[in-house]
Amino acid sequence: APTNAAPTITMAQTAAQTALAAEDPVAERSAWYETLGALDQADDIRDTEEAAELRQEAQNALDILDGALRMAYQPALADTLSADISIREIVSYGLDLYLFDEASGWVIHAMRENDIYEVDTAFLCAPGNYSGGTLGQIVDMVSLPINNPYQAHILVIDAIGNAAYCSPEQDRIVQDLPDLAGDGAEGLRIAFENNTLYVLNPSMNAVWVYGTTNGQFLDPPSNAFENALPQEIPDLTQVVDFDVNGPELYLLRGEGSLVNCVFSGLPDNPVTCQNPVTYLDGRPGLEDQSLSLPEARFSSVFYTPPPTPLVNVLDATHAEIYRFSLRFRLYQRLRPEMGDHEVNASEATAFAIGEIEPLAFIAFGNQVFFAYVD
Repeated sequence: APTNAAPTITMAQTAAQTALAAEDPVAERSAWYETLGALDQADDIRDTEEAAELRQEAQNALDILDGALRMAYQPALADTLSADISIREIVSYGLDLYLFDEASGWVIHAMRENDIYEVDTAFLCAPGNYSGGTLGQIVDMVSLPINNPYQAHILVIDAIGNAAYCSPEQDRIVQDLPDLAGDGAEGLRIAFENNTLYVLNPSMNAVWVYGTTNGQFLDPPSNAFENALPQEIPDLTQVVDFDVNGPELYLLRGEGSLVNCVFSGLPDNPVTCQNPVTYLDGRPGLEDQSLSLPEARFSSVFYTPPPTPLVNVLDATHAEIYRFSLRFRLYQRLRPEMGDHEVNASEATAFAIGEIEPLAFIAFGNQVFFAYVD
């Protein structure tokens, strides 16, 4: 082996000793990163068991310092999906899993048997003519409480504002959403909470709010930003995803910033928006400093309710899930540990956190993985 390998490993060992002796977490973190940097150089020359053990020690220490939990992801599906499929949205519904394929505009249903999900080939939630009307290319989906009139698990929306109720062994029911269907609006997204459907309509710079009548969305919507002060109305044309938590909206823009709007209902100032929010660090030695994440690309947002209410954001580049408190202080990072599983896509395309079971799901194009959140 080349003689310059040993000094590089020695440099890594020295940096590790510095890290172990450090009392300041910032200095410790820096030394562990220096350890990994030296090992990256060493691995190009000689990959030894000693180097592997030191790398594992450094990664474990950084996980603790970063408040990160390593997720031992395993394939969720028993079958391999077609390479043409690109999962854009995941809904975990008890033992059911719903996967929205952005490429085809279809939804795939799978059911869990032991620790694997079997694809339900009889399930159909796709463009077509159904009772109530025609469903076009689906663009988004949300889960529904089971007490809706059609006992549907999910509601989907197509690119022109038609909605459909879908569930296994049930007929699809299509309904026009009042004041929306037929507009052909670009970038429609939906969220659902407390028997209320929210439709993000970027082309109209609006979030339409539909209340339910007997579990159906039959009445014209209100605009969430109606009567809001002009300076409080965010530009929605750049929003790529959103979610709802009671009177709060979380609006994620394409460049990774998040807007938090709170609806008070007060006549003189019904909406106030923090635009953008300031992500706060929660790591030891960096508490409550502004959190800068230039290497991350936030692509989707997902609110998880109590007992630990969190705003979860997916870093597509590193397949890492950032979990923030409701005041946007970093609570936890879910880091992927893919083991020997080969990932075909260069970025993560969707994620979800189970509300009944502590499961995290992540998709890479046509591949879906899941892990238990300890």
